[in-house]
Amino acid sequence: MRQLQQGWQHPGLLNYLALPVSWLYRLLVGLRRYVYEAGFKSVFRSTVPVIVVGNLSVGGTGKTPLVIALTRYLKDAGRTPGIIARGYGGESAEWPRKVTLEDSASEVGDEPLLLLQSTGVAVAVGPSRNESVALLVDQCGCDVVISDDGFQHFAMARDLDIVVIDSERQLGNGWCLPAGPLREPASGLQRAGIVIFNGDAKANLDKLSALATHNGFSGSTYLSSVVSNDLYRLANPADRIELNTLVGQCVHAVCGLGNPQRFSQLLTQNDIEHERHFFDDHYRYTQNDFAFVKEGDVIVMTEKDAVKCAAFSLPLNTWVLQISADIPDSCLKEIDAVIADPASS
Repeated sequence: MRQLQQGWQHPGLLNYLALPVSWLYRLLVGLRRYVYEAGFKSVFRSTVPVIVVGNLSVGGTGKTPLVIALTRYLKDAGRTPGIIARGYGGESAEWPRKVTLEDSASEVGDEPLLLLQSTGVAVAVGPSRNESVALLVDQCGCDVVISDDGFQHFAMARDLDIVVIDSERQLGNGWCLPAGPLREPASGLQRAGIVIFNGDAKANLDKLSALATHNGFSGSTYLSSVVSNDLYRLANPADRIELNTLVGQCVHAVCGLGNPQRFSQLLTQNDIEHERHFFDDHYRYTQNDFAFVKEGDVIVMTEKDAVKCAAFSLPLNTWVLQISADIPDSCLKEIDAVIADPASS
């Protein structure tokens, strides 16, 4: 699988050999969508607006920071937003369930726990997104629901699809899994209302928009960038330092993300030399994973990693990089309009 992934941007021989499997996958995805669009399977519609923040590609496109930023915006605007997620990797015996601060990442998944800690709103997880939506509406009084991922979850009606695309990797080689990174053909963009190109704030939006319109997209396109905030100490989040404090120190960068290179690039852009310790997305850490640490070393990790490592015995100089996504005001206004009048979407 790693060899295939290496060709997701620029295909190699193995990717070409895997194309027949990709064609079969593409056919199955199309058939699955058709049974819902044709009415052979029912689609659940909530009584409150539902916004999906999803993607076409596997791997890290930056959805979670955008979900956090959007949720905070809606909360500050006086709404009662809630978030639903699949809870990937969670081993709870009961679904759906409302996430609490006492839960562990092994129970509910790493991203749902991070979403709760970062926003303070109700978060529900479970394999059935429909049941999670109902839980938030019926038990938590939410007046708008944000789905972290779920663009391909056709059983759930939504009032707005926001598709997030990495501005650097874009759609990769344009092929579906496993020969390429796409969960469905790029023509799926036709269902989206908004496309957000995430990553480089100086990217050429006109050029990126042309990529979307070439695949049938007719909505609005925006650029969003990740803003690096202060670091906080894993053992005591009240202790904070500026990122440039780490310049010149022996830094170990630890992360398990879909796109770990972005984390490394952020440190490099801030002149922080570091040794990389990259793990698979949603990786479940153990204490032994930190055997490389020597006295005086500094560890830096993402918040997604921190929710899984808080219980470990790590050096006092273990810091968590807090980031946030910058969503353009014009994009937020467009989302507001959909929430105020879902029928117009």
